[in-house]
Amino acid sequence: MDSSPLDYVAQECMDLSEALAAANELERESLIDSHLTKVYAAGSPVKDFKKNLAHIEKLHSVEDGLVVIGVHCAKFANEKHSENILAAVERYNIKHPVVNDAESSTWDCLGIRCWPTLLILGPSNIPLFVLTGEGHREELTWFVGGALRHFGSKISKSSLPISPATHIQSTPSSVLSFPGKIALNPFYRGRADEPFLAISDTGNHRILLTDCSGGIQKIIGGNGPGFKDGRLEEASFHSPQGLCWLSPNVLVVCDTDNHAVRTVHLDENSVEILAGTGEQANYKDNASVQIRVCRRACAWERRAWGARQLLLTTVVSGKCLGMQALSSPWDILLFTTPDMDMSVRSALPLPVATPDKPENNNEATAENEKNDEKRRVLLVACAGSHQIWAIFLDTTIWWKYKTYTEGTCVCIAGSGKEAARNSMYPNTATFAQPSGLALKSGNFPELFIADSESSSIRKLSLSTGQVSAVAGGDRNPLNLFAFGIVDDVGFDAKFQHPLGLTYCESSKLLYVADTYNNKIRKVDVLSHRVTTDEGPSIYLNEPRIAIGNIHRTVTTHKTSAKTDGVQRIDNHQSMMFVNRKQSMSSCLPTELRK
Repeated sequence: MDSSPLDYVAQECMDLSEALAAANELERESLIDSHLTKVYAAGSPVKDFKKNLAHIEKLHSVEDGLVVIGVHCAKFANEKHSENILAAVERYNIKHPVVNDAESSTWDCLGIRCWPTLLILGPSNIPLFVLTGEGHREELTWFVGGALRHFGSKISKSSLPISPATHIQSTPSSVLSFPGKIALNPFYRGRADEPFLAISDTGNHRILLTDCSGGIQKIIGGNGPGFKDGRLEEASFHSPQGLCWLSPNVLVVCDTDNHAVRTVHLDENSVEILAGTGEQANYKDNASVQIRVCRRACAWERRAWGARQLLLTTVVSGKCLGMQALSSPWDILLFTTPDMDMSVRSALPLPVATPDKPENNNEATAENEKNDEKRRVLLVACAGSHQIWAIFLDTTIWWKYKTYTEGTCVCIAGSGKEAARNSMYPNTATFAQPSGLALKSGNFPELFIADSESSSIRKLSLSTGQVSAVAGGDRNPLNLFAFGIVDDVGFDAKFQHPLGLTYCESSKLLYVADTYNNKIRKVDVLSHRVTTDEGPSIYLNEPRIAIGNIHRTVTTHKTSAKTDGVQRIDNHQSMMFVNRKQSMSSCLPTELRK
């Protein structure tokens, strides 16, 4: 290699008050820990890297001769803009310098093939060691420590001659910081004390409950990142995302960076763990295990139950687990269904009542009513493991007549490989960071999935388990670079990293938060045609989620690196406007009030 890898780095540095003028500012006798990654990925690479680098930086400082530099190499066009990278650096609270390699010069120079890649450079920026993929904390700790000892006195122990940029200095926080998801309360009846919306205020590590005018009623968490149960004001979360109401007083939260699902009990002023251990799962299989279940979350109406929690365990691959580990749960919703054993029950003869045994009639009626009861299942999009999981709140006969007992947490679709393969068999299908879920109910229920890294919308049949394409992406399941903004049908339509979606039952339309295109797109679920509303009054910047209630779509979005907010787009009004050939939709901003 004739030149130093840093000679190829673009000249925009996100965490410094001045751009790096030339590579020779880094041509110093130091050990440089340089990593090439996507600064704002939806899954776990950045977070995993951040944890590993934080561990290394605790062991070895600049005074020891270690300098950490991030090199951002974009996949999506939206990721090449410095202002977006700057916002992502702030969102993930990255403190070390990050360079925007917009043209992927370093990527090409070094022959990098995947995100994330970590490169250790010795004195005079000579490459010493390369690590690809997530994890590697032990290898990184061992090699950095050994290299620092080996080079010893040859290493400079002075810091970079530049000061931190203003964006990472202490500034007053706004009400919202990079909000992730919203859940409209389906039990809302208009009473003043009822929450209308739940908002995951991701950057502030808290959940906000608001009334219909935006007034904040309750704040849950917000004491910095953490993983603590307890009273609402004492509990802590780490970058929460998906939300789901189970009852007027029970809210389920995807505690994403804690790799857990938590329950919030408003009536008892408490937060508890539903699933997850607080550590990221390191498996790639679809094993079923039992989880630690809050009995009140499974059956909150049955107050006669005495114990607070029930610990269920089972043996999986030779191991006995008390709690099921998850990987970056990103979205969650509630699905209710009768037992899926109709074909079995219909083949069985009905009990015959006799005059001397009239109780048979009562038994048959009771059995039929029991079979028709709705079972509650939480469906979870785990972006980190590229899978769809289910938490069975009731004992349920699932598709293919599998029975899952109450409290079981199991992968129901996805092999764990990152791709976009459709299949009739759910465990052989693959996803690529599924980040948003929407439900189509009815006789043939379907789960629509925003598959962000494949830039596509997929669907999972909740009757058979078949995984199918809806729109976007590519016919080649390994091509995760088929993105853009094209209104068309099926694979010919294009999205760019969608992170949220909702389904409107009355219009049979999906509303998609096409995040990196800064658009709300519509998908006809029958024809698979994608269209875009271009209302002049709508401005979105990386919309995060769209949720629906009949004709209404609500989105959270980032308006700049420092300003975040919630908008309401009322499509009931837009339907009247369409007939007059006016704007397709109107935008009603909602200011959150403390």
